[in-house]
Amino acid sequence: MRKTKEQRIEQILKVGKDLLLQKGFAFTTKEIARSIGITETMIFHLFPGKKHIINAIYREHFSAIKTTASLPAQASEKNCADDLINYFFAFYRDARISKTPELLYLYALEKSAYKPDAASFKNTSARLAQTLEDYFTNGINNGVFKAFEPGVMAEMIHNVFFHLFFYNTLLMRKRISDTELKNKISAFIEIFLAGIQNSG
Repeated sequence: MRKTKEQRIEQILKVGKDLLLQKGFAFTTKEIARSIGITETMIFHLFPGKKHIINAIYREHFSAIKTTASLPAQASEKNCADDLINYFFAFYRDARISKTPELLYLYALEKSAYKPDAASFKNTSARLAQTLEDYFTNGINNGVFKAFEPGVMAEMIHNVFFHLFFYNTLLMRKRISDTELKNKISAFIEIFLAGIQNSG
């Protein structure tokens, strides 16, 4: 049965992503074509070049990022530390399973000729931070947090978490245990909340 254009694109991106994780930017469109059983010409009919395939892989992957964790609609002073710790712990675990660290590492390679448009990740980062922003907005409205700008708070905590993520998983090539990860997240959350919680 002949595949639709959408099905063929899905095939190309799936194989391309596997090759990107295996070989980095050294994979070729010929390898994709051979793996799928199509001609390289057909790939170029759908994608002008390898850079466009890589950009599409990033867009598809990062737009699908989600976490099994959620933050309660109501922020309370009693539970907010545990809420945030569980949220980031689940995000780290899910991202690790989906190979996001490796793709983020490839994305961040400044010297690569195939570095994708920064918007590919910025849009996703903003979307992920929205959950935090909503949580902080609610906490400010309930008097749990000081009246800082919720978007700034969300961006800061999100970016610091990604620094932790990069440092341990990519730069140190270290698979930290769940206990160690929770301890690191807890230490950061404790410092963060000390600066934004109302004292009474």
